[in-house]
Amino acid sequence: MPRAKTPSFVCEFEVSATSKDLRVLRSRKEAGRQIYHAIEGEALRRLARMRHDPGFEQAKARPKGTEKKAAFESLRKRHGFTEASLHQHPSLAKDCWLRGHLDVHTQQKVATRAFRAVERWSFGGSGKPRFKRYGELESLEGKSNAAGIRFRDGRVLWAGAHGNLDLPLIVKPGDDVQAHALQVAGTTFTRTTKDGRTVQETGVKYCRLLTRTIRGHERAFVQLVLRGVPLQKPKNHVHDGLVGLDLGPSRVAVVGEGFVKTIPFCPDLDRTEAARRRYLRKLDRQRRANNPGNYRPNGTVKPRSQRKPWQASARQKFTQGVLAELLRGMAAHRKSLQGKLVNDLLALAGNQVITEQVNVRSWAKLWGRSVGHKAPGLFQSSYGRKAEASGGSMEVVSTKATYLSSRCLCGKRTKKLLSERKHTCGCEFIPEGMHTDRDEFSAFLALHCQGGTLDEGSARESWLSWGADCLLRLSSGNTETANGKATPTLRVRGTRRSSSTDHKAGQRREAVPVLRTDTDGERRDRKIPKPRKPNSKSEVHHVA
Repeated sequence: MPRAKTPSFVCEFEVSATSKDLRVLRSRKEAGRQIYHAIEGEALRRLARMRHDPGFEQAKARPKGTEKKAAFESLRKRHGFTEASLHQHPSLAKDCWLRGHLDVHTQQKVATRAFRAVERWSFGGSGKPRFKRYGELESLEGKSNAAGIRFRDGRVLWAGAHGNLDLPLIVKPGDDVQAHALQVAGTTFTRTTKDGRTVQETGVKYCRLLTRTIRGHERAFVQLVLRGVPLQKPKNHVHDGLVGLDLGPSRVAVVGEGFVKTIPFCPDLDRTEAARRRYLRKLDRQRRANNPGNYRPNGTVKPRSQRKPWQASARQKFTQGVLAELLRGMAAHRKSLQGKLVNDLLALAGNQVITEQVNVRSWAKLWGRSVGHKAPGLFQSSYGRKAEASGGSMEVVSTKATYLSSRCLCGKRTKKLLSERKHTCGCEFIPEGMHTDRDEFSAFLALHCQGGTLDEGSARESWLSWGADCLLRLSSGNTETANGKATPTLRVRGTRRSSSTDHKAGQRREAVPVLRTDTDGERRDRKIPKPRKPNSKSEVHHVA
């Protein structure tokens, strides 16, 4: 009988760690990386043997059902491609040198992580797992709060043959979230085991230790996986309402009853993204200057057999550190912006979400840089998780069954190009000279999907009552691109003498692109700033 699942949440705390504690943590993470490699390599070998078994093709040819599932389970047990079998690997044995660094529970969790990575690949759910380089294993966790990594009275304890860790928590004063987590951690719960015994347990299920490099300094953190539900702040109240979404690579259209809005993802990160690209170009210049023999005359990298070992100067390593800190700050800021957007939509729109099925992985192949910068998948998963946690739901309707982006309320279907961002029809609902935004109209239709199909009658009634007033617009000249920005034009300025240096040298200003937009009938010209070379001596080398 499997153990009953209870709701849980995670709260992160920084811990006070000395240089000796950090050294012990680094050695234990390296031991965990060695176990991860051993288990992952063994799992890949066992999977290859299972796939070469004649019974594997026979099991694949069976029709879907219990017999096919039983055939695959028999194959997995015969070749040892199971989590329990890999826990018997010699790397997890008591006499192995790794036992001095990691306890058995932490070793088994690392082995489970490696096995699940290979299992996901075997099912086609992800790419082939890769072996981690030195320092890439960022966290270690236990199986329970009873042994191994333990939380006791505001401290994280972890004993070992090569050093004992005693890490006190650093609690932020006035932080209600951390105060709620500590209150749950001190609560005692009663659980009944399989054999009928009653066991007293704390609110901490298990602990996860990790390290991060922030502004050039290594710091340690602990994530407490707690029993129960997280703190719901009063400002983040949830509205019980129906909402339709149309998710795009860089923005989302949200439609509720009497509410329509198109929201871009992470607009505050655009300036930081420009800085990231400047640092990447600078790093590429430094790498080429330090390794001229590794590039062909046309600028491409030579094959591995013709390359010399890569050399990095002190300035290049400094730039790499600045770029790493910039990326860390961008990731944290992106997660914060997406969480705030989800909380605002839950309070304004609703927690009964209906959206069209999209493939974010295919978007990443087409628009990888934009998808990585805007993170639409993070928004979708966060919205669904928080909606379900608040008593709502998230329904995903099939694109092939509804084709919301190519249909009209009159029943007519017209396939559109990706560059066409307006929906026009000329019917009684959207007459000539009028149009709607394509994403907003698709979200409006998703709002009226029930059981995976569109209720056209309900959609027409809503259109006549409030939809036309919110979505219908007058058609005019299209001066926007597919990403919603105005088309940049080029304006050439004449000679400008702004200083004595320019006057003596006779320099001319070069042509600069100018964005022209009309706001309330007034044209405003704004010069796009040129990329600035970072000055390592004067500017701050981090982004919080």
